[in-house]
Amino acid sequence: MCRVAGWMLCALAVTSVASAADVQVSWSGRLLDSAGAPLNGPVTAEIRLYAVDEGGVPTYSEPFVLDAQDGFVSVVLGAGGGLGSGQFQQGPVYVAVAVGSGSNELTPRGLITHTPLAASAAGLQLGVGGDCDADNVGVMNYQSETLQLCTADGWREIQLASVGDGSTAGNAGASCEAIHTDNPLLNSGLYWIAPDVGGEFIAYCDMTTYGGGWTLVVKANNGDSVNFYGNHTILSGSGTLNATTERDSSRGDYIGEAFSRLSGSEMLLRDCVGSNDLMGDFGANTDLSSLISTAKGNTLTVPGQCGLEASGLQMSGSQLGAATITRLGLACEDDNDTTWVPDDDATVISWRDTDGADGTSFAHTAGIAKVGTDGGDDVQNRANAAVDACVMVFWR
Repeated sequence: MCRVAGWMLCALAVTSVASAADVQVSWSGRLLDSAGAPLNGPVTAEIRLYAVDEGGVPTYSEPFVLDAQDGFVSVVLGAGGGLGSGQFQQGPVYVAVAVGSGSNELTPRGLITHTPLAASAAGLQLGVGGDCDADNVGVMNYQSETLQLCTADGWREIQLASVGDGSTAGNAGASCEAIHTDNPLLNSGLYWIAPDVGGEFIAYCDMTTYGGGWTLVVKANNGDSVNFYGNHTILSGSGTLNATTERDSSRGDYIGEAFSRLSGSEMLLRDCVGSNDLMGDFGANTDLSSLISTAKGNTLTVPGQCGLEASGLQMSGSQLGAATITRLGLACEDDNDTTWVPDDDATVISWRDTDGADGTSFAHTAGIAKVGTDGGDDVQNRANAAVDACVMVFWR
């Protein structure tokens, strides 16, 4: 997705051909007010197509009353006929949305495609096929009922406006991973998911890091309201925190519904600002809340270590939250204890171990949800000092 001055373009693609002359185009997006808040309820709008990105006159327009749910809307242009394939045969086509009065057009316009389209009796052919090389990157091609896009890595089959693409509540995917698997060209952003029978909700999906398909479950930020510091029990059960107001990738404190509802085994930690990250696999197929509970109950094989530790670590950068990365663990001790003891400087999610790997010397852990209140913040470093840090936790 790309956020564009008051609206967000989610998907725009030719979805069917009514005849050799008529086409239908699916458009889904997100409408935001001037303050960045999503619109809700009926929204009177007109969707327009242009041959230029600024100025000019519409080559096609169609009025709608959009049903916005947390800003998300979806329509089909040309469903009643009248949208000719000639619209797409003369070069670039841009889309704009006018909300309310006709002159209130949101900018900038979004590009549908920059390649020529040709109609045929068998359907709509995008591009002319042939080689996918540097000169054709961005060209879409329709061959044998398969829609393809030429990328730097060659032809890739794409599915647009498919069932479970996360564009609306009624089209929720099972998870960010499921959405990414079915729609590998989608960008990171907010999507509807429904991982269990508890209903759908909006979650932030990272569609690029380490293969993509990551769901944001927790976010801890220093320097604002203190939520995780001295409060390890916040990362337990099915409770949420700022679930509808802090669910994007900006700085903040957040526990989403996916924390206790999304099954997975892999964790990704990433600094909210910058590119440092850490990924590992805990080898269990369950939600993170349940896995933390299991970790707290485990006997520690080495005093001062964690109830559960991830394997297969991959990382970009050597630090997270101003602390050096040495591990990825859950329910991590800082004392000579053989089980999780909620006191002093233990942390629930940790990426910096104590100095007690030999079971004889110990210091503070570093991570999220420190036990104890003798200094620090939501993201805990090892010196019991406030640091400028924000860390996101993803699950897959």
